Amino acid sequence: MPVKYFCASLLFISLYQISWSQANLCKGSLGDPVVNITFGHGPNPGPPLSSVAKGASTTLTYIASSGTLPMPPPNDGEYSISNGVPANPTWFFRAPDHTATAWDGYMAIYNASADPGEFYKQTISTLCGSTTYEFAAWVANILDSNKRVENLHPDISFSIEQTDGIVLAKFDTGPIGQSNYMNWIQYGLYFTTPSGVETVVLRMVNNTPGGQGNLGNDIAIDDITFRPCGPTITGSFSNGAAVDTLTICQGSSIDLYGTASSGYVTPAYLWQFSADSGKSWTDIPSSNNLHLMVTPPATTKLTQFQYRMLTAESANIGSGSCRVASNRLTLIADPVPAARLTGINTCYGDPGKILFSEAIGISPFTISYSNSGNTYTKSGLANGDSFYIVIPVLDTSFFSLLTITDANGCANPAVAANSTPINMVPLPQGGITGGQGCEQDTARLIFHAIHGLPPFRITLTDGVSNFQVDGIPLNGTFSIPGQLNTNSKVYTLLSITDSNGVGCTRGNNFNSSTAALAVIPSPKVRFDSLTPICLDHTIFLITGAGDTSGIAGTGFFSGQGVSSGGSFDPAKVSAGIYPITYFFQANNGCADSVTKNQVVYTVPVANAGPDILACLNSNIQLNATGGSVYLWSPSRGLSDPSVQSPVATGISTITYSVEVTNNQGCSATDSMTVIISPLGKPAYTVPNVFTPNGDGKNDCFGFHWGGIELQEFSVYNRWGQMLFHSKDPSGCWDGTFRGVPQDSGGYVYAIRAITPCGNISLKGTVLLIR
Repeated sequence: MPVKYFCASLLFISLYQISWSQANLCKGSLGDPVVNITFGHGPNPGPPLSSVAKGASTTLTYIASSGTLPMPPPNDGEYSISNGVPANPTWFFRAPDHTATAWDGYMAIYNASADPGEFYKQTISTLCGSTTYEFAAWVANILDSNKRVENLHPDISFSIEQTDGIVLAKFDTGPIGQSNYMNWIQYGLYFTTPSGVETVVLRMVNNTPGGQGNLGNDIAIDDITFRPCGPTITGSFSNGAAVDTLTICQGSSIDLYGTASSGYVTPAYLWQFSADSGKSWTDIPSSNNLHLMVTPPATTKLTQFQYRMLTAESANIGSGSCRVASNRLTLIADPVPAARLTGINTCYGDPGKILFSEAIGISPFTISYSNSGNTYTKSGLANGDSFYIVIPVLDTSFFSLLTITDANGCANPAVAANSTPINMVPLPQGGITGGQGCEQDTARLIFHAIHGLPPFRITLTDGVSNFQVDGIPLNGTFSIPGQLNTNSKVYTLLSITDSNGVGCTRGNNFNSSTAALAVIPSPKVRFDSLTPICLDHTIFLITGAGDTSGIAGTGFFSGQGVSSGGSFDPAKVSAGIYPITYFFQANNGCADSVTKNQVVYTVPVANAGPDILACLNSNIQLNATGGSVYLWSPSRGLSDPSVQSPVATGISTITYSVEVTNNQGCSATDSMTVIISPLGKPAYTVPNVFTPNGDGKNDCFGFHWGGIELQEFSVYNRWGQMLFHSKDPSGCWDGTFRGVPQDSGGYVYAIRAITPCGNISLKGTVLLIR
C-alpha cells in the first residue's frame, strides 16, 4: 500500500474553489504525466472521444468535421475532434491545436448545449493512493473577436471525485473571455488521493447556457494531464551552485547533487540517465542518494547525456505514477581523441606532406609524431587538414602518430600508432612535334610522353604568347588557341604536368622541346544576308553563297529547314530565327564556313467575326481582328472597306471577306456573312445550351445581333439570384459567379433590346452542361 505524505506548502489542496487558473497549478516539482491526453493527430475527421481518450465520455453528440477546411461545424449540443477549428463564420476558422508537436494535431471542439451541464467525464485508474497530483487542461474561447459577445462567455467547472462521488477537489474557471486571437489558457487544480484510492473521476461542467442566441459559449480543449506533485527538488553538477550543463572528457567521473524540500515522511531518491534527449530514461542502480558519482558510457563522438533525480515516499519510488522529477542535467562527453596520419605522395624535389584525418574529438588538435627515432609536434589541426613535415624527404620515409590532444584538453597519450609512408614520385617526361595547319585555323601539335600518367597538362610559347593545354592523352594531337597566318611558327615546350594524384611538373630537360608548324592556304566563304519571309512562303533556293579563294572543293548548307543543296522549306519550321550555315571543304583539307540567320515571320490569324443576323436596311457593325492593316471585299454596302470595323447597310444577305496584314507584311483572309432576315423580331434568337469546359467551343452564353441597343442581358439561378448582367451586345456569361464555377443545370435569362426590327423582350432558360 503506498505511503501517505504531508507537505506543509500544500495543506490547502482540499479547497474547492479558486478564482484564477495558475493559482491552482503545482508549486513544487512535477513527475512524468500519468495521463496525457492530446487527442492524437491525423487528417480530418478525428475519431470520437472514446477512441482518443481512454475512459472518457460526453453527453454531446459527435459530428465528423472533414477536410483540410473542416466542415461541417458542430451545432448546439455537438462536438468534433479536429486538427483545425471548423468553418463556423463566428469562430477562429482553421486555428490549430495547442500540442504543437505535429502540424495536424487534434483538439476537442465543443458547441455548448442550450442547457448548462456536464459535457466531459473520464475515469482515471492509474493513480497511487496517498499521493498529490496536478490536473491541468488547456482551454480556448474559439469565438472570433470580430463577433463580440458581452456578458456571455464559457465558464467551466472541473471536479475530481472518488468513484463513490466524494469530491476531492473542484475548480471554476470563471468567464473565459474573448481575444483578438485564439488564446490557449491552462487551467488546473491539485488534489490528494486518500490511502487505497487509485481511481478517480474527472468531470467538466458547462455553467453557461448555449443555443443559437448564445454565440460566445463554444470552446476548444487540449492537452489534459495528470502529473504527480511533490516537494521542490533540483539537480546540479555542483554542490554549491546551480550548474545544469557540463562538458567532460570521456572516462572521467562526475558528481551529481540533488536537493529536496520537506514533504515526504520517508523520502527515497532515484537517479535516472537518458541518451536520447529525455525521450526514454534508465534507472541508475544503487542511486538512492542526494549525492551520486557516475561515469558516462563510452562514445566515439561528442555525445550529450541527461540525468535527473526522482523522489517519492520510499514505498512508492518504484512507481512512475507516484514520483516527481528534478530539472534535467545535460552532460556533454568529449570522446577520447584519435586520428590517422596518411602520407601524401610527393613530387621529386618538393617538401613532404601528411594528411590528418579520421579525427575523433574537438578541433583544433595537437599531435606528436616520429620518424627514425626523432619526435616532432604539430598544433592547430582540424580533421582533413594536411601539413608539411619539418625535415626534407629525399626518398620514401615512414612517419608514426604518437599522441593527440583536442581543444577541450582531452588527451590520448597511448594512440595505437599507425605508420604511414611518404613516397617520392618521379617527374613526367615527354615532348612535342609539329606538322601543318590551315590558314586562319587553330594550330595543332602532337604530344608524346615517355613517363607519367595521362591526361597531361602542358604549357608552351610561340615566342610571343604562352598557352596552357589540359587533358592531353599519352600520345595525341592538341590545339593551340588563336589563328594561323600565312607564316610558319615554331613552338617551345615550357612545362609538363601529369595526373599521378600529385600532379608533378617538369620544367626543363624535355625529350623534345620544340615543334615547327607549316601553314597551308584556306578557302574564303562569302554568304549574303537572307531576306525575311512569311511562314506561308513557298520553298525557295538560297543563293549568294560560295568560295571566293578559287581553291577547289565542295560546299553545302546545314541548318533547320534547309537541304544540303540550299532549298529552304518554311513548312518544316515555325516562326522564328534560324541559323543557316554554308560550309566549304577544300580538297587540300582546309575549310571555311559562314552562318546567316533566316528570319521567318508568323502569318496572322485573320478573324472576320461571327455571322450576324440583322433586319432589312439596318446598319451592321463589322469587326475584324488579327493584324494591323485590313481590306474588306466586296466593298458593296460598306462605309469604308479599308478599316478594321466598317459599317454595312443590310439590303440583302451577303458574305464579306477580309484580308488581314500584320506589321511584318504577312497576310491571311477570313470571311463572315451578314444574314438579312425578312422575318423580323422572331429572327432574334439565343442558344438554349452552352458548355463552359475551356475547349474554345460554346464556352460562353451570349448572342450576336447586329445594329441593336442592348438594355438588359441578365442571368439568374433557380433561387432568383442574379449571376450575370450586361448592356454590351458582345457580352456573354462564362458560367461562373464571383469566380466560382456554377453547377450544371438550367438558368433563367432576360433580354431587352431596341433593334431595327423593333423592341424585343425575351425570357427563357439556358442549360449549362459541364
